[in-house]
Amino acid sequence: MLVAIMMAGVLGGCGQRPSDTPGRASAPPAGATSPVGAPATTPGPATDLTAAPTTGPPPAPAVKERIDAARQARQETVVLAIATADGRTASTAGALRALGATVESEDGTVGYIRATVPVALAARAATLEGITHVDVEEPVGVPDPTP
Repeated sequence: MLVAIMMAGVLGGCGQRPSDTPGRASAPPAGATSPVGAPATTPGPATDLTAAPTTGPPPAPAVKERIDAARQARQETVVLAIATADGRTASTAGALRALGATVESEDGTVGYIRATVPVALAARAATLEGITHVDVEEPVGVPDPTP
């Protein structure tokens, strides 16, 4: 499902610069306000564990199960495939790094991050501000082709 979302974003934006794409602003205009009347801000990367805002959606039950299974198997890390809100990829990647994750890949044009996260912090990482969807990548076993 994540692939379908990402492909729609890629195909929908082909041939357009980010400034030509509706709703893809990198920062709010000066003096802009949010829907509730609070001044709009562009958050930067978190500087410590307590500063990383966790206002993203809660992880899906399947994500929680995979994180719990990794914890029970005593894995040290899990790989997360993350979809981010428009214009939030860099700040979300920074917040992940501040939590101790290793960001392996990020693409702001489609809002995608792939990060290796310590299992103990995976549930918190999955709810960081700017994240719209998270999936735990599972290793794919390749059968031995020898007869």
